Amino acid sequence: MKTLIVEDEFVSRVALQEMLVPYGGVHVAMNGVEAIEAVRLALDAGAPYDLVCLDLLMPILGGGEALSGIRNVEKSHGISPEAAVKVVVTTALQSDEDAGRVGRTLLAEMNHRCDGHLAKPVKKAALVKLLRSLGLVA
Repeated sequence: MKTLIVEDEFVSRVALQEMLVPYGGVHVAMNGVEAIEAVRLALDAGAPYDLVCLDLLMPILGGGEALSGIRNVEKSHGISPEAAVKVVVTTALQSDEDAGRVGRTLLAEMNHRCDGHLAKPVKKAALVKLLRSLGLVA
């Protein structure tokens, strides 16, 4: 499994890397701009990502915009929605009150274009359970 972690916070990024390395190659991007470019380069090389762990709230280009960009890059490469990379949104937003701060519309939009969510701090058991449900690991 080839994974891209998109996370601006160092501790969260390292924790996810340590959890995912046993399953295959792991690359990192620190913002949405880097994430879109990484996905484009991987598709150009014929070695697409299987999984993108995408932080919702990041500087420069946030998770919602990055997800739109990733899906646009896939579309431009002729990737069907069924063959698209699995995207798991990671967020510290866990309550309705938190969701209200960034807007329920953004979260609802993300739900339609991503494959799962994980609350931060990400727990390994929850991550593995989600990866299994997505068919990425046995």
